[in-house]
Amino acid sequence: MAAMWHEKPQAEAMPRVRVVADWVRCHWYGLAFLSLVALALGMRLWDLGSRGLGHDEAQHAYFTLALSRDFSYQHTPITHGPFKFFATALLFFLFGDSEFTLRLMPALFGTALVGLPYFLRGYLGRVGALASGVMLAVSPSMLYFSRFARDDIFVTGWTLGLVVLMWRYMETQRRRYLVGFSAVLAGLFITMESSYFVAAVLGGFLFLLALPDLVPSLFGRVRLREFSAPSILLIVLVTLTLPLWAAGVGHFQRPLGLVLANTDWGKGPVGAPIGTSGFIAATTVVAFLAVASILVGVMWRWRLWLLCALVFWAIWLAFFTSFGTNVMGIGSGVWQALGYWWVVQQGEARGGQPWFYPLMLNGTYEFLPLLFALLGAGYAVVKGRLFDKFLLYWAVLIFLAYTIAGEKMPQLLVGVTLPQALLAGRFLGFLVATVPWRRAMAEGWVVALGIVPLALVLLMRAGLLVVRDTSFHTQAAFWLMLAVGAVGMVASAYLAWRHSLAHGVALVSLGLAGLLLAVTVQAAGRASYQTHRLNVEMLGYAEGSPDVPRIAADIRRLAEASGKGKDLPIVVDVTESWPWHWYLRDYGKTSYPCYGEGNCQPPATPPEADVLILSFPARDALQGKLQGFSQGERHVRIWWFPEGYRDITPSRILQRVTARDQWRRLTDFLLYRRIESRPYMSEGYYFYRLDLEQ
Repeated sequence: MAAMWHEKPQAEAMPRVRVVADWVRCHWYGLAFLSLVALALGMRLWDLGSRGLGHDEAQHAYFTLALSRDFSYQHTPITHGPFKFFATALLFFLFGDSEFTLRLMPALFGTALVGLPYFLRGYLGRVGALASGVMLAVSPSMLYFSRFARDDIFVTGWTLGLVVLMWRYMETQRRRYLVGFSAVLAGLFITMESSYFVAAVLGGFLFLLALPDLVPSLFGRVRLREFSAPSILLIVLVTLTLPLWAAGVGHFQRPLGLVLANTDWGKGPVGAPIGTSGFIAATTVVAFLAVASILVGVMWRWRLWLLCALVFWAIWLAFFTSFGTNVMGIGSGVWQALGYWWVVQQGEARGGQPWFYPLMLNGTYEFLPLLFALLGAGYAVVKGRLFDKFLLYWAVLIFLAYTIAGEKMPQLLVGVTLPQALLAGRFLGFLVATVPWRRAMAEGWVVALGIVPLALVLLMRAGLLVVRDTSFHTQAAFWLMLAVGAVGMVASAYLAWRHSLAHGVALVSLGLAGLLLAVTVQAAGRASYQTHRLNVEMLGYAEGSPDVPRIAADIRRLAEASGKGKDLPIVVDVTESWPWHWYLRDYGKTSYPCYGEGNCQPPATPPEADVLILSFPARDALQGKLQGFSQGERHVRIWWFPEGYRDITPSRILQRVTARDQWRRLTDFLLYRRIESRPYMSEGYYFYRLDLEQ
């Protein structure tokens, strides 16, 4: 009886286990994506606040803090769109201001980005969508800028959201996707001026699809109400954003004899029209484009267009006017945003990077999506469906746009990587579908999947010996690695030829993808998590040094030890002000006099303060006069990756390609991030009164 009593619960438990197992078997794909998104979230939240704030991050943080405390934000194109300020201010209000909460919204957007390919699985294929999600999760640039307080990851998230809604609408023609498209489009335009690039690329593709409607409509053979889904999307995209393109006429201001996009800070806001004639001309252009948009929208379907327009402009106006408290934000958003960044600043070529900079970054960090996107390009052209051709079009155009653009910065790499990851994922899904896995496992030639990565690693190690050691040919390890690696590659080639060339090539390619994935994970971890060493990553531009948060912690210690707390008097040379404005935000007696910049004079006597953060000229002027202060600690405020690549020319490449030392330097950087040049640094000195510790 006792045995029977124990068997009954066990018998009841078995069906439950079977039900759970069946449920998991039926929903494995969704669970796999959820697991990937959870992993991506953990990667983005891990140690999120430890990296020191750089110049741009500190500015964004400080102005967001002001918004969260007294709602004082007013849009200026210098700091891009208002979205990040309001989104982060909300987090500050809910969870307090810190480096973690500052970067939390980018981390959440970067996580959502990983899950969005799930909604494209009908186009990418189930395996292709999952592969795209994996590449977005571990992408070095995506991970890095998901942990960085800038707008770029927001733009990337909005962009992929637009692509999802665009294709969902073309498939179903459901109204909700069109309204959602309008809302996400507004999110894009309240975030950053690269939105114009994105809108132009998507609009260009929709225009090509809409030609069968547009051409007959010119002759009255097709009415607007009869337009197909791509044409409707084009109408919505163009009519909602057309007034925001008005400042583009600033490119023609010289022949017009007007100042439509001011280039001189001394005359007024840069990017804005100057003078009565300039203001009237700008207003006229905006009004004309707005009226044209309304007319086209009303002629199409006035109720649906009005709904889309209300959604778009309600979001846009709310953010640019600071929810009704800054009416001037309408002018700066409609005109100055485009005028500043794409009319004035492009001629400045901010960053001064060479034309090959995007390609160099792409190959250094995003080699996995780049390689398989290039391979997938052939597939898209020959066998691909319309969506595959769209991915190829998108990848090529956005890469060319950022290559041609005057301003080239590392953060723009996320916009280049996104379509490459989708195209590469689509091609990897095709490769997985090509292999007859049961047959490959039964006949044993599935081992090529593991042989190829191992053989490539051995051959690479042998190659490293060649470039590092002139006596490599005398080392048994070299010949062993070379022989085993060569045998592995030959064996893989034989297996591919023996059973099926197409299947074998697919298997070998997947093995290569696995190897590159492992290298990508290493590169991503190194760039995002090794925050306490020299800046040896090209992704870091005006990046924060670990010295700054360390000194900020020491100042907190001194404030507590002295009993002065937040009333501790601090002087920071204005030359050194960023990112100190953020780190010293709670110290009410902090001042920022001008000591070492422009026409400012260094101090003749020590400032009346307990803590001094000085530039080199100010420190030199006070040499020998800082009795009672600590010995100055030299520290790095922000730093840049050394840009020795700027002088590369075709002739120099030919000279260096045969130099063993150049190959050693290249492999040192690519594999270990070792550099011989010192990073560019902005440095200062930190002093404190010795009696604070007593």
